[in-house]
Amino acid sequence: MRVDVGGGDRLALAVLAQYRMAATEQMHLLTAPKLQADQTRRSLVKLQSEGLVNRIALPQAGRMRLWFPTPFGMQVASEWPELRGWRPPRLASDPVAARLRVGHALAVTETGLAFVQDTRRHGDTCQPLDWIPEVRCARRQRVTMACSSARSTPSGGHVSASALYSNATTAKF
Repeated sequence: MRVDVGGGDRLALAVLAQYRMAATEQMHLLTAPKLQADQTRRSLVKLQSEGLVNRIALPQAGRMRLWFPTPFGMQVASEWPELRGWRPPRLASDPVAARLRVGHALAVTETGLAFVQDTRRHGDTCQPLDWIPEVRCARRQRVTMACSSARSTPSGGHVSASALYSNATTAKF
């Protein structure tokens, strides 16, 4: 999927809207890995000044900054063609409420990042918005993940999203 990134801000907001929350480093690796990380941070700060995203800092993780879209940011992003058919999730718009959802949200983002990075390493195409972090289904207890560019293992099998998710949930944030 090709996106008119508008200086990176549009892609950054779209990724945050779809992934729900991401650390600055995750955003850098997903949206602009070939640029300097400081450019990603400046883009996120600009989006924050415009009321489109907000952030929290985790004191136990060296003041790691975690970004999430505001309700206004979700509204803006939901109108873009690259998110057509996407239904915004119910989000925590308050920094305290967002902090309470950090573990799961970062694990989901880390899983998507693993898919995107793996496809880049293998020369395949899987852009950040190709990854659908959580597909809602009739039963709220069930969560599935998908990427429109599936990877195969050397033995011909497919990469298991649940296995990647299990690995991501044990990652240190």
